[in-house]
Amino acid sequence: MYWNLPYPFGIADIRVEDLIDLDECGLFVETADKKIGKAFVGNRVRQEGNYQKSEKWTLLLGIAGSAAAERWSMMWLEGGTTGDKND
Repeated sequence: MYWNLPYPFGIADIRVEDLIDLDECGLFVETADKKIGKAFVGNRVRQEGNYQKSEKWTLLLGIAGSAAAERWSMMWLEGGTTGDKND
């Protein structure tokens, strides 16, 4: 319904050039903590990864609908995706 209704209930009468798509997500760096693939089959290797498993980055990304398709991004560690970010 959102795509087919006029403003303020949808975006059917809004030009694509006037839109900005904004989204936020949380990223975990735990995949860099590699525990396999460092030794031959049958041998075990225990080695610490480059990152802490509990480190969570928040990414805020905006993309304009204009022909230039400008992009804005911001990343931070504190607060997560549920906190306010007013920088």
